[in-house]
Amino acid sequence: MAIETKIEEVKEVVMKRVPPGDRWSPVGSPSVTLDSLTDALEYHFQNTGQTEFFLSARKGTVEVIHTQEVKVEKPITKYSLYGED
Repeated sequence: MAIETKIEEVKEVVMKRVPPGDRWSPVGSPSVTLDSLTDALEYHFQNTGQTEFFLSARKGTVEVIHTQEVKVEKPITKYSLYGED
């Protein structure tokens, strides 16, 4: 088998909404509560430098995308024409 490297994008939840209202808490620091979505995004930016966010109002989450390399084993193609079965 041949090993191939593939780049994969993975979404990670970084903020969760804390009801009631527009309060948010970082997933890594649940004791921190921020008073607005803007404050939450600024908090995350100051800690990581990331500027692209994906918001789900229904789920009450803010996510970011990370890329990672994944090694995939690709089977070697055999052809019966050559007697490789």
